[in-house]
Amino acid sequence: MSCLVWNCQGLGGPWTVRCLKESLRTLSLDLIFLSETKCNTSRIDLLKSRFDLFGMSVPAVGCSGGLAMFWDKSISTNLISSSRYHIAINVISMHSLPSFCFVGFYGDPTSTNRHVSWLTLKELVQDSELPCIIAGDFNEIFEPHEQKGVNPRSSPQINGFREAIVQVGLTDLGYSGYKFTWTNKRIHPQTTKARLDRGFGSMEWFEVMPNTVVKHMAFGASDHAPLLINIGEIPTTQGIERRRRF
Repeated sequence: MSCLVWNCQGLGGPWTVRCLKESLRTLSLDLIFLSETKCNTSRIDLLKSRFDLFGMSVPAVGCSGGLAMFWDKSISTNLISSSRYHIAINVISMHSLPSFCFVGFYGDPTSTNRHVSWLTLKELVQDSELPCIIAGDFNEIFEPHEQKGVNPRSSPQINGFREAIVQVGLTDLGYSGYKFTWTNKRIHPQTTKARLDRGFGSMEWFEVMPNTVVKHMAFGASDHAPLLINIGEIPTTQGIERRRRF
């Protein structure tokens, strides 16, 4: 199963839509989760029809936020819940894979409100009755070395994220590719880069899906790199940042 997770920085422009269309064609995607769509439900419905996919969305508030999840019509799913921070579905029937929970997640962009995101994350994992994968733009790093450049993040800010992950027993899925997934696209010495986008699996996830692979794709015109997540594939060892249990 092939999934694309991306903070697309808006679905209103033709470039983003062309990128999605090309990704569907070349990567044989089964599921797509997008954050910061910056559009309303009618726009998502139009894209569902254009791409011939099922899906659902959380509309943007004004010109900010917004989430969307699309999946192939051959996949049987149940919607669990949604909010400004997430869309969660149970994937019931997908080829030979067992049933599982997929959560597309978006951490609050305002650091003072981010703790509300972590409360939502913990509730989702604790309430899940199936093996669970959570992926998205968390808007936070785990350790100082995951950011390079100006304006370093405070320890309490990083620790709030770490504590939420530790409390529910999630494990970082690791990755291959470039180490950072976000850049402010400013000229040196004002450049900042960070690993804000990632995937986690629950303890049960690694019992049934031990070969999940995450790849950091090219940035393109967005300031976030898409994540390509392949579930059920045997990983290669070259260029892979190992999974980490916190």
